[in-house]
Amino acid sequence: MPVIVSEERYLSLILGLPSSISSMLAPCGELASFFTADDMYSKQLCDISGLVFTRSQGDPARAFNVTHDINEILRILVRSRPHPWWEISDSGSAEEDCSEEVTVKYERLMCQIWHQALVVLKYLPFLFRAAEDRRFAYSRVSCLAGCRALIERLMSSRTSERYHTRLTWQVSVYCRGRAYRWSKS
Repeated sequence: MPVIVSEERYLSLILGLPSSISSMLAPCGELASFFTADDMYSKQLCDISGLVFTRSQGDPARAFNVTHDINEILRILVRSRPHPWWEISDSGSAEEDCSEEVTVKYERLMCQIWHQALVVLKYLPFLFRAAEDRRFAYSRVSCLAGCRALIERLMSSRTSERYHTRLTWQVSVYCRGRAYRWSKS
């Protein structure tokens, strides 16, 4: 999957700007053999990002029901990955920096960060409503669990010099996007 497509969709969601990509086509035919399972996972995250963005821009009366539909899609996606895939990988040594294994671990970590960011963004509009209405309690708990998982992954990247270098730009974009959206509220 082209990196520009996933990065554009991620930034659009974080910044609250419309995506220039309406939907992504699944790789087909002989090209599908070039895509790894993590590439396909990332493609599905792109599609889910589009659903979250559409939900946020759509009818507020239907937003809660649409969130539950998105939640079910994410649950199916989570079950598609084996349990060890979700473990936070060891940072390794600096000598391994350019190996294929390190690249795979980094890409997996980025998919996990994106997944947890989607969990947070999916429930964020309903987080504070839980104090007044009990039906939003699950949203509050899920949003906080997503924040915790996101922070764990970001902290693991901070302990590794190699991950730190690669993530510095992406984390700053994520944080600036959050600050931008909150300042406009």
